[in-house]
Amino acid sequence: MYDAARAPGVLIDPRHLATNVAVPSLTAGKSSLHLLPDRVLLRDGKHYTDIDYRHLRTHGYQQRFIENPGRIPRDARQIDQTSQYVNVKGGPDRRFSNNPVLPIMLYGNIDLSSQHGLDWRLQISRADAATVIADALVDAPAVEEAN
Repeated sequence: MYDAARAPGVLIDPRHLATNVAVPSLTAGKSSLHLLPDRVLLRDGKHYTDIDYRHLRTHGYQQRFIENPGRIPRDARQIDQTSQYVNVKGGPDRRFSNNPVLPIMLYGNIDLSSQHGLDWRLQISRADAATVIADALVDAPAVEEAN
């Protein structure tokens, strides 16, 4: 089972926000998503906005990917293999003396979007976790606003 508390950089507090809970966060360049208990906080550079979980659309699915040898995540699953150069019938092309065998991996994708402009695709090495994570985000309880 994946232990988010042991993964480096996954549970961080968003800058400029004090919390009393660990916040699962995803960072890509100057953008980040922070999964707060009641909403998603989105940072793009120095600008912040929030998205209520009710407005978050998610889709989790699996995808095959031909990977370079030596760069395979430890928790990924290899489902097949192919040659770098293939002939018309799909087998290795014998014209190339250096035709390495490449692993075909099964990865997970999670698409996150909203009608307000959010459009992220997360690619994860645990293919089976993609639908679980997407479903958990959709099933996040709505928090009633205090008047």
